Amino acid sequence: PIGNANATGSTYFAGVFAGLGHTVTNLYINESGNSSSSFSGAGLFSQVQGPAVVRDVGLVTPTVIGCPSCSNLLTGALIGGTASIGTGAITIANTYVSGGSVSGKGQIGGLIGATFSGGGAVTIDRSYSTASVSGSYQIGGLIGYMGGGTLTNSYATGAVSATGTVGTSNASVAGGLVGDVESSATISKSFAAGTVSGSNAGALAGF
Repeated sequence: PIGNANATGSTYFAGVFAGLGHTVTNLYINESGNSSSSFSGAGLFSQVQGPAVVRDVGLVTPTVIGCPSCSNLLTGALIGGTASIGTGAITIANTYVSGGSVSGKGQIGGLIGATFSGGGAVTIDRSYSTASVSGSYQIGGLIGYMGGGTLTNSYATGAVSATGTVGTSNASVAGGLVGDVESSATISKSFAAGTVSGSNAGALAGF
C-alpha cells in the first residue's frame, strides 16, 4: 500500500493525489497472514496524514483483506485510515469503490477503515462505495469508524456484516454508511441502502 507506517519508521502519505478520473481495477491486498504488531492498515493508501488531498479516483472490484490478529486495524479499499498526526487538513473528494469486497477484524469500511482528525480536519465529500464489507466490529459500508471529521454528499449500498461476540467491546457494531460515529464527527446529505447485519446494527450508523 501507499503510505505505510510501522514500528521502525513512518511513511504516511501526505501531499496531493489527483486521480484525474482514472480507475484501479481488481486491486488485491491480503494481510490475513500478517501477525505483526507494526501493521498499520490495509488499502490502496495504508494511512494518510495532513496536509493531504486524495481525489478523483475510483476502485473497481477490489479485494482487500485486513489483518485478523493485529492490534492495529484500519482496513478500507481506498484508505486504511487517516492518521491523528500532522498539522494540516485531509480532504477526500470524488472517490468511489464499485463492487468487490473489504474484510478484516475491526474498523473496516468500503472506502475508508477509520478517520481520526487529531492532526487536522478530515473532510470526505462526493464519495461512495458499493462493495460488500464484513468483519467483527466497527464495520461500515463507507467508513468503519469515524473518530472525527465531516462526511457529506456520500453514500453506500453494499451489504455490511459484523460478527463480533456479543458482550465484548464494540461487539458486532455495523452501519450501512458508518459503523461507529463519535460525537465530534458530522454526517450530512448522505445515505445508505445496503443490507446490514450484526447485534448492534443500524441502517445508517451502528453506534
